[in-house]
Amino acid sequence: MSPARRLYMQKIARSRLNLDNEVRKLMRLIAKYDEADVISAMTQALALRTLGAKYVRTLIDQARFARGLGQPPEPVITGNADADAVDVQPHPMESYDALIPPPKPSK
Repeated sequence: MSPARRLYMQKIARSRLNLDNEVRKLMRLIAKYDEADVISAMTQALALRTLGAKYVRTLIDQARFARGLGQPPEPVITGNADADAVDVQPHPMESYDALIPPPKPSK
């Protein structure tokens, strides 16, 4: 566990926030974003003296938007283990252009 994460969790445990709920929310953020993004946001939250997964998510989103990135899509959970295990890799939308034939010149 990184020092920032450890300190952040200690602060959460000493606050009025429910530690179990916060851990679950932070784990969902790690699954949705990236562990490095979450730890960076935790470090920033500590510097700003703000606690809570919603603040961490806001800081992650602000950093991503500053880098020109949007929010990643929410994971779809179907309840079917085979379907949930499928890893779909996105591809450039421009690849669809090859599916449409160019217009024929008008006479």
